[in-house]
Amino acid sequence: MCTDQLTREEREKDQVEHSISSLQHDVARLNSLITEKKGQQDQLEQGTVLLENDFIHALKVIVKLILCTGCAYIYLHGPSDANVLVWDGIIILCFSV
Repeated sequence: MCTDQLTREEREKDQVEHSISSLQHDVARLNSLITEKKGQQDQLEQGTVLLENDFIHALKVIVKLILCTGCAYIYLHGPSDANVLVWDGIIILCFSV
């Protein structure tokens, strides 16, 4: 009877050790996935910052083109009250960007 009990306790101990080993493996895998996802999140954030900077740069270039076009138009066609008001508004808008 003692032998049966020892055998059963040994099996239970083996099962517990196997469960602990399995849990340790799962925790290690989870940590690895968390690290991987954090790296991906950092890359996405950096990509977003770069895209925002590129967008702002492109917007500034477009604003300069609009201002140059407006100045050339007024220079070629002469200033009129309507043109000046429109371009004043555009200039104000451009400097607020």
